[in-house]
Amino acid sequence: MVINGNKNIVKSSALFFIIFFFSYFIFQGMITSPNEIDSLKLHIPTAHKILDGSIYNPKTFTNDLFYYPWIIEYILAVFILLKIPLNLYNVVATGFLLLAIFKLTNLVIKEKQNALFAISFCFLPVITRWLNTQKNDIWTVFFYIISICILEKGLSSRKSYLLLGVTLGAVAGAKYFSWLFIIPVIAIYYKQFTNSKKISFLILTFLSLSLIGGSWILRAWFYTGNPVYPLNIAIVSGSGDEFFRFNLIKYILFFKNGLFIFIEKLFSEYLFWALALFSIPFFTLHIKHKNKSLSDSIKRIASLGFINFVIFLFLPTWVDNLTSSMRYGYYSIIPLAIVSWWLLIKHKTQFWAYTLSFLTIFTGLTNFDFRPKIALFSLIVLFVVIKYKKEQKFNFHDS
Repeated sequence: MVINGNKNIVKSSALFFIIFFFSYFIFQGMITSPNEIDSLKLHIPTAHKILDGSIYNPKTFTNDLFYYPWIIEYILAVFILLKIPLNLYNVVATGFLLLAIFKLTNLVIKEKQNALFAISFCFLPVITRWLNTQKNDIWTVFFYIISICILEKGLSSRKSYLLLGVTLGAVAGAKYFSWLFIIPVIAIYYKQFTNSKKISFLILTFLSLSLIGGSWILRAWFYTGNPVYPLNIAIVSGSGDEFFRFNLIKYILFFKNGLFIFIEKLFSEYLFWALALFSIPFFTLHIKHKNKSLSDSIKRIASLGFINFVIFLFLPTWVDNLTSSMRYGYYSIIPLAIVSWWLLIKHKTQFWAYTLSFLTIFTGLTNFDFRPKIALFSLIVLFVVIKYKKEQKFNFHDS
């Protein structure tokens, strides 16, 4: 009874933080207007070009920014078309990301408190600092996690193959470097592809991926002769965007205290889930020493996380704004955090899994403004939900 009572407290706490989180940022999104520089210079103007059709006509471009990948901006264009406050754009994205993380975690471990883990990730500064902007990173990683969910669940129908192609295509069409994160997915989950008896379904996946994810490449190639314009690569020339001249590994190796600054930024943005990067190898050795085994799903997700971290180190960054580049670590830290959660639940203790989640939430809350009315509102909603559930349970047993 005590154990069940504690689990009920954890479950209720997770629900409270979910209600509070989205109430807080929906309120923020309703009372504020876009003011982030990249959003104003790139993402919002790109969405407007999608709406008027000029995104396909580079002759109308006033600067090279409009050559940037633009698939995710279709979603932003819908917000503009429907006159939805634009500062809710990433709040909605985070809602979908919460569900995607919860879904993937449920696929690898059936734990009733997975919602606590999922919402704890949403409280990370690397998420919350972008919530009232129009950057496309949260939407992109949502599609990435959904792709992994589809593969972990298994490709069983034409619909699942098509959906996989669409989600991977959305990732590939979002950033210059997004294709780099798709290659490990194909390599790690190759059995799901090679075991396919439906070649036509597989073609459907890669056709969708190519059309959606490669549209920006074809446009740039057709108009400039450079498929990744304005990026400079060895065989083509671009406009020389300085952002692409430097990467994280150079920063770590050649800047004074570069490694220390990088680790400090990693922990300040990912808080306690940054420990996943360092703790998983020790846990794995411990499990092997005990002659226990990791599930195939966990092996795949862990491999994906570590490979993506290596890719992350070679991605471009601003020398004077390392914090902004930490969002490119989503593709690595989310899978590794899921593996850490699994290890703590399965082979350690639930206490530490819950503790890390709550510590992450409480630390993340220090970045929030003081909103007592929103906290009170969240408590009232929580009370109503719990009361409704109890009444439903009572009525079910009574009948």
